[in-house]
Amino acid sequence: MPGAPATAWLISEGRRTPRFPGKFLAIGIYAAIALLLKSQPDVGMLAVITAVFFVQLYVDGLNLILVGCAMVAFGFAGVGAYMFFSHVQRRVQEFLHPGTGLGVDYQPHTALEAFGNGGLLGRGPGEGRVKDVLPDAHADFVFAVAAEEFGIVLCLALVSLFAF
Repeated sequence: MPGAPATAWLISEGRRTPRFPGKFLAIGIYAAIALLLKSQPDVGMLAVITAVFFVQLYVDGLNLILVGCAMVAFGFAGVGAYMFFSHVQRRVQEFLHPGTGLGVDYQPHTALEAFGNGGLLGRGPGEGRVKDVLPDAHADFVFAVAAEEFGIVLCLALVSLFAF
């Protein structure tokens, strides 16, 4: 995530050195990144960056009342994104009512098919077809590629490894 290590360092340096304006600089970096993401508009990444930044502020000692206010504001921002951005509205509607033909379910639907095609042990290394039809199979849907080529056994092993 862009800026997360920098803002974390600035916040911690501000706590370590009393005269250093770390928290204000971190807020400035967050605001610049948020402005750039909002102008794209990449609402999903903006939500992730905002959540990470507020967790950093919470770990730094943000008042619980302010944390509650931030959570309420986060909820209102989600409702606002739904009301003002048509692509967010389409994605939410497709999530709530799959198969309605809104055209935004191609990638998740194809990824789920890859899980079904892989079965228990998969098709074999390099034999999967989902990586050829999904635009970002190497990044966003790498787990679906692994499921098709190596099966549910590898997927369970990966999830177990992460859980461990």
